[in-house]
Amino acid sequence: MHFNYRSERNRFEREWIEKVRQFRDAGMNCSQINAMYEYDWALFRAERNYCGAVKGFLSEEKFCRKYEQGTEDQYFQNLLFDLDVLLDDLSPGLSAKATQRDKEVILLSCMGRTQEEIASTLGISHQVVSRHLIKIKNFFEKGGAK
Repeated sequence: MHFNYRSERNRFEREWIEKVRQFRDAGMNCSQINAMYEYDWALFRAERNYCGAVKGFLSEEKFCRKYEQGTEDQYFQNLLFDLDVLLDDLSPGLSAKATQRDKEVILLSCMGRTQEEIASTLGISHQVVSRHLIKIKNFFEKGGAK
């Protein structure tokens, strides 16, 4: 699969329209939503650059897929690392205050998963997911202060 910028950008924007609704429903303000958008946009650009670079070196286009079989865990770990950097950019020390589970919930939520899907994926209850989302909202509002 090659990276078709126009179709992928349109898909990205359509997904973000829905994400904005979800984030507003979760109580996030515009600056928090913009921070999440900038993070996703940076990932979008990085994927585009990666696909452009890989295309010349690999004969099989399947290596350009984000979730190729066997690499989803590695991809998720890279996202967690990127999220740590983003959280610390937003507020120094914020990454250290958020637990690994908080970060997993953030990423799955940003991927468009519902609370029920997040709960199922992580093997926790819907109520625990709700508590993590409230905690995350407070992190963004207060810069990680408890």
